[in-house]
Amino acid sequence: MGINSSKRLAAKCSFLSKDEQIIVSNSFKLASKNSDKIKEEEITKLWGSQMDARLLQYINNYLFGKGEMRSQTVELERYAELFVYCTRGTVDEKLKVLLQSLGRNDSESDDVPYILVKEYVESIVSSYMKIQKLVNKKQFKSWHSRGCFISPQNVQRLAESLAYQLASGDCITRRALEVWLQGSTIFGQLLLFVFTHLYSISHRDKTIQNERTNISQCTIEEPNTECSKTRSLVPFCKGLDLIPSFPSILDLSQLVFINAHLPQQYQLEWRFLFSSEIHGESFSTLIGELYYLLMEDASNRVLTKTSSILT
Repeated sequence: MGINSSKRLAAKCSFLSKDEQIIVSNSFKLASKNSDKIKEEEITKLWGSQMDARLLQYINNYLFGKGEMRSQTVELERYAELFVYCTRGTVDEKLKVLLQSLGRNDSESDDVPYILVKEYVESIVSSYMKIQKLVNKKQFKSWHSRGCFISPQNVQRLAESLAYQLASGDCITRRALEVWLQGSTIFGQLLLFVFTHLYSISHRDKTIQNERTNISQCTIEEPNTECSKTRSLVPFCKGLDLIPSFPSILDLSQLVFINAHLPQQYQLEWRFLFSSEIHGESFSTLIGELYYLLMEDASNRVLTKTSSILT
């Protein structure tokens, strides 16, 4: 099956936009090696190095099924469905992906163990962090050069914070999952970023992208484009060029969590303005400069405050 055949198949998927047809058909062509179906080992080869191993297993569960119902191959429509559901799907569609990824039937009304959902969320968070490191854009570089690394412990904590609404019991009802998916905008952003990367950046890295689309050309530095919703939650670190030895007190998971809770106009760039080590201990200077304050105590705990609270 050539690229034109994969395009024709994608065009038959009425739920795909024209831009999505190009992304999905190119990605499908690369994974299937010009066939009309993809094998599980081909998904593993294409995406295995790009994500947490648990997420790879969840994706394979969704695409190929589980147990006696497991299929040897997946066709383009199912492959395209996963992309759409994870990047712009409804609550019901995202819930379908979650449940089937965990090996459960989305039509079942049985409760889902909290620990399974937390593992699913953690696999998305962990994959997001891994992709940040692999892509290595200037935003990530600006923090990594300041000692802002990826702590597995804080990846787990971020996942727990995203799923904290579900932690009231050992099992979660379908209705509780629906409410959580509806309100968990940060998880939705991470899901969008991860699957946009898997379907578009992978084939760009393989240099087969002869047709460029708005989505594949989007960068984090272009907040006014249609693709600004897919931008990373890692801001650019600015203002430390002349202070080479000044380290970050945050790791990447903490940085993403804080940035996601800021107003959007502050999410693209963080500018270093004040440090008691450099600027002294003038409280009036501090509150005159800062919007957001990070404090590390003697026990290495990081506390945060907005300047509106300080004034």
